[in-house]
Amino acid sequence: LAAAQPDAFRPDLAMSLSNHANLLNETGRKKEANEVSSEAVNILRELASTSAAWFRPELARALSSRASTLSELGRVAEALEANKEAIALRRELAEAQFGHSRAALAKTLNSQAVYLEKIGQLDAALKFCSESLGIFQELAQTQPAKFRPDLATCLGAMGRILESGGRSIEATDAFENGMFALLPLLSEQPAAVGKLFGTLMNNWAQSGRRAGLERSEDPQELFRQFQETIASRAARTNPSQ
Repeated sequence: LAAAQPDAFRPDLAMSLSNHANLLNETGRKKEANEVSSEAVNILRELASTSAAWFRPELARALSSRASTLSELGRVAEALEANKEAIALRRELAEAQFGHSRAALAKTLNSQAVYLEKIGQLDAALKFCSESLGIFQELAQTQPAKFRPDLATCLGAMGRILESGGRSIEATDAFENGMFALLPLLSEQPAAVGKLFGTLMNNWAQSGRRAGLERSEDPQELFRQFQETIASRAARTNPSQ
């Protein structure tokens, strides 16, 4: 159908290919997913050149997904290029429509930081991660339940980058801030944020130990130590209370 009537069916073909690539990715068939997503990207790039407003969001989404697949295949340099194109598109979209596109931009920036950290470009990784963090901090102020998990994820990425650079004290602070961001949601949405909180707490403990801080091996005791740290921070912030 797309060959016979390209104007009518190529958009549907591109969407079908993108969805198929996602399914292949979810089932662990990464190489096949990459081949299919490459075809989807090529079609969407053509479509976006003629109908930019309609197809650019889909092209950005497909590029971001392909970058993730490439990274998982160990092809990080290619992942960075695909994600770089997605970032450029999402910057334009974020300028045109505030809200969802801005969150998508922040996620794509954070992904770029993760890819850069994989190849040891830590300064560049921190730059992208800091920009992503700034966006999520703003979004979480107005919609905390929606964006605090993204904020915590970004802080976790920043912590790992700092830890890779041997900056354990700063990494500990980043992980701690991520846990703090999730704390109000922990009792309300334990299934949604519990795993992320646990990962951050484990990273917080490991970085703390590397920095020479006391961190328990027992999860319950470790959580108590975190609560003490938060209470101490609150006392420093509000000394009169």
